[in-house]
Amino acid sequence: MGNTISGQGGTTIYFRQVAPDSFQFSQNNITWTTIYFPLFVSNITPNDGNLKVIFVGNITFTNASYFFICNSNNIQFGSETLNNDGNMTEITIDVDNYNGLVDSNGYSNISIYNIFVNGSGHFLNSYSGWIGQSYFGSEGSDNYIINCRSAGDISASSGGIVGSSASAVTIIGCSSSGEIFGSNAGGIS
Repeated sequence: MGNTISGQGGTTIYFRQVAPDSFQFSQNNITWTTIYFPLFVSNITPNDGNLKVIFVGNITFTNASYFFICNSNNIQFGSETLNNDGNMTEITIDVDNYNGLVDSNGYSNISIYNIFVNGSGHFLNSYSGWIGQSYFGSEGSDNYIINCRSAGDISASSGGIVGSSASAVTIIGCSSSGEIFGSNAGGIS
């Protein structure tokens, strides 16, 4: 079923986990609203800049339907800087057949910064990527994944960072670890 969260370009949406399988968002980091996945994210004024989605603390996803779907241009996931402790935000994927953290098919100026998607002990669905789903960036332009990491096994036609048929995406300073199974799979894409 899922929810849609939206905000104006140049503003920030905060996202946190409050209990296993319970998540909230806030537009001021004070008042929080419960949300359900998959989560559609919309920038209602993309000409005003990026709508930032900042993760408050580490997160664990235990369901393959827990991911974000871009519903407009100019969306940024994660912070442009590391956490105060010098680490990336860690999103643990505790489920098999995961499709990836972000679906951005058809949109431009989607950026993902400083996120570690940890699927260790689990594997991707075919054609998927731990961070960007299949077709990440397709039919769009100027999409970036910067200083991100992934860990977890990689299925046929999948990639550690982005899934199959990803395009119009620049990947900078990223790494991936995990065993590669099947043909047409790669550590990055």
